[in-house]
Amino acid sequence: MFVNQHLKRKGGRLSELTTHCVQIRKIDTLLRSILPPPLKNHVKVANYANGTLVLHADSADWRTRLHWQQPASLSGLRREAGLQGLQALEIKTRPHDTMDAQTAPAVQRTLPTPACARFLRDFARHGTQDPRIRRSLERIAEVIEHDDYDRRARENSFSSDD
Repeated sequence: MFVNQHLKRKGGRLSELTTHCVQIRKIDTLLRSILPPPLKNHVKVANYANGTLVLHADSADWRTRLHWQQPASLSGLRREAGLQGLQALEIKTRPHDTMDAQTAPAVQRTLPTPACARFLRDFARHGTQDPRIRRSLERIAEVIEHDDYDRRARENSFSSDD
C-alpha cells in the first residue's frame, strides 16, 4: 500500500494519528489568535486528550505568563474552537530540541585569568566598603589563582611527557 492509501483508510491507526495532528494544528492556530502578541510566539500546543490541552512554553518565564492567561485561554478555546470538553490546560516548559542542541554553535568556556584575580583583589581593597563583599571578592580571587596554578601544573606535566 502507498502512504496515501494508509492515510485515507478509515479506522486505521495512522488515520487516527493524522486526524489528531490536524486537530492539534488547528487548536494551535486558534490559541495563537487568542493570546496577546508577545506570548503567542512562545507557546505551542503539544497535545489534546481526555479534556486536557497540553501546552509547551519556551521558558519558565513564558510558562508563568501563560499561566496568568489560563482563564481567558480556556474560555476562548471553548468558544472559538468548539472544545466544550476542554477542562484544563497543562502548561509545561518545552524541552529543548536535540536538533537545536546539535546545530547550535559550541560555547567556548573561558576561564578567569590571573589578571581577573588581580582586578577582584584591587576592587576588594579600594572599590567597596562592605567587609562581606570584600571577603567574597578575595575568596573568588583565591579560587581563580589556585585554579590557574593547578591548570599550569597540569599543562607542564603533559608537556614534559612528550
